[in-house]
Amino acid sequence: MLNGSSGSVAATEMLQQVLLHIDMSGGEFRIKQVLDILVGNALKFKRRARSDGGGYLYATRRTLAIESAGVVVRRVEIPDRRHDVLVTPAAEDVTSVASATNPLADAITTLTTRWRAGELRDAAFAACYFLHWQIHLHGRRFAARRFKHDARPDPAQWLNELTQVHGAVRDDVLISYFERYQFLGVIPNVNIALAAWLRGLWPLVLCEHVPLPAEVLDLQARGLRPVTLICDAMRARQPVLRKPDAFAFMTHDLEHAYKFFHDSRLHVLQRSLFAVLQVAQQRGVFAPYDHDAEFRTRFDYLISDMNTHPVHSLQYLRAILVEFHLRIEHGGVNEVLSLAAQSDVANTLRKLALDTSAQEVLARLSAGALCAADAQVIERALLGSGDAMDAETKHSFPLQGGRSGWG
Repeated sequence: MLNGSSGSVAATEMLQQVLLHIDMSGGEFRIKQVLDILVGNALKFKRRARSDGGGYLYATRRTLAIESAGVVVRRVEIPDRRHDVLVTPAAEDVTSVASATNPLADAITTLTTRWRAGELRDAAFAACYFLHWQIHLHGRRFAARRFKHDARPDPAQWLNELTQVHGAVRDDVLISYFERYQFLGVIPNVNIALAAWLRGLWPLVLCEHVPLPAEVLDLQARGLRPVTLICDAMRARQPVLRKPDAFAFMTHDLEHAYKFFHDSRLHVLQRSLFAVLQVAQQRGVFAPYDHDAEFRTRFDYLISDMNTHPVHSLQYLRAILVEFHLRIEHGGVNEVLSLAAQSDVANTLRKLALDTSAQEVLARLSAGALCAADAQVIERALLGSGDAMDAETKHSFPLQGGRSGWG
């Protein structure tokens, strides 16, 4: 018997971080809560959406199983609807996290195996990966219909349907999900990106690793955008960079895909600027700043995680150049930039491979003064350098078509 006084500290800490999935009506109602241990074998349930503990508790009306770090603790009986229960460690129930107590891990492993065997193409793999995560996180509340004449979303029915169809038929089923339903906690841009990927409209690149900023820059300069799926089931539930898990990182990538592809003109402008930045980086334009960790971090953000209008990106570049000099000269950013530093910022911006018409505008940008007419000059310069890209883009994927069905 495990209780608040005689149970080990480790066991108590494990149970305090358990994410509870408990069925209160034999299959119709599911809630998520965090479990705390009280003295005398009493269990107090507190409402909470998610837990960082990584443990799971699965329950029916009469039994439950707790899993954490691969160890299962089984409660063999729930005598009533109150919280007074017995919790008994069961050595015979020790099992791996990838067992039946962890359906998400099973799903990720199975999907990855099918993808590597060629049974799932990249877009379908990503779409199924998304749905398994979404259902795991939210249960029956994972989605809501957009149109009243559609059936209410049923997670078991959806997952079963996806096992019965293949190839283009499966893609059509997935597209209908993303175009006709909205998903809890996920902005619609993610649905649009997944549907466009499934239709072959947006050239997204599936990665099993987190690409380096330079890799993302190279992809974007070629008109592509990465989407990372962590295929190791255990690693997927751990933080990925600044995101809490692989699902959050994946949806972040899909949000950026929307920003990069949803408007064909903006896409060409972004792609052209990324090509300009890549050439400048290869020519060593930014080498004098690379030793500064703060500049490096902000520049990496610019080239890999900033999908916006190029004028905004250039203003951001100017800002981090100015901040670099202020740190060097004054140790902070609330001072006046020296004339030498101002000249260096201007020279750096002029080294960007834009045509002569934009050089005067870049000079004004270095002083922080741009008007709407200047923005138009920069756009024309980028569109001019992107003429070939634009033609190639229109032939390879109709960007605006990604909005089909969304009105």
